[in-house]
Amino acid sequence: MLVIGLAFLALAGFAVVLGWVFYKVSTPDGGVRTLGPLWPYLAAAPLIVAGLAGFMVWLAVYTTRHGHEDRR
Repeated sequence: MLVIGLAFLALAGFAVVLGWVFYKVSTPDGGVRTLGPLWPYLAAAPLIVAGLAGFMVWLAVYTTRHGHEDRR
């Protein structure tokens, strides 16, 4: 249950970051006129999500192989 909660929390954080990026791009006063300064964040977001997904898969495989699911 903790893993599912953390996954939803990560997705919510990703959605907040994307919302902030599009807000900053769309506001003419004080907003960002181009995506240039935001490219590092836009490039890092999929890498972070892929890393989290890879960790979740590794965790599922690790727990299955070590019998943690059979301990109830």
